[in-house]
Amino acid sequence: MSDARTFLEIDTDKELEAMMNRLATLQQSLGAPSLLKNALNAAARKVQKELIKSVKEEYALTDQTGLKSQSEGKPQVRNASNSSLTATILSRGPMQDIMRYMTQPNTETAAAAAQVLNEGSLKPLEVGSIKAFAEKLPTGHVAIMQRKGKARLPIKKLLSPAIPMAMGSESVTEPVQAQAYELMQAEIAKRIDKLLER
Repeated sequence: MSDARTFLEIDTDKELEAMMNRLATLQQSLGAPSLLKNALNAAARKVQKELIKSVKEEYALTDQTGLKSQSEGKPQVRNASNSSLTATILSRGPMQDIMRYMTQPNTETAAAAAQVLNEGSLKPLEVGSIKAFAEKLPTGHVAIMQRKGKARLPIKKLLSPAIPMAMGSESVTEPVQAQAYELMQAEIAKRIDKLLER
């Protein structure tokens, strides 16, 4: 499992004060915490979608199950409330089967190969002279395996980065962080404008 990490922190006290200054009446100002809560939650849902999109752009995932299943690592939004103006995006999940990424089975002479990043290329999975190989398991699932030593047994199934690890990489988070604050400001402005039109 991957540890949760902070993706983005926003000073909600400062945002709340700025909102109250924009609102025309005391009654409107009293509704500012609820307005900010709704804006934070809407922005968090948009950031969640952008994170998933960014992972797809960065990683050579041929099987995207991990991005669709919360138990596999799909990011979840913990909504802000009136008493806690904090929206959180969390991703937790296990290491992924390397077969979920771009792979190529072994040949008689070459090891099985894998590509984890879209900008990379297929690389042979070989440690010393021990080559990885594709193997059909009793369940019918094909996995890439590798012997732990020169002997025939034991063997291990090869794994690749967990979705939370991929989601936490700088190449994924940086472009999304650049948009996150703007998304939140747009959601706040939309709600203020709607309130002032009444």
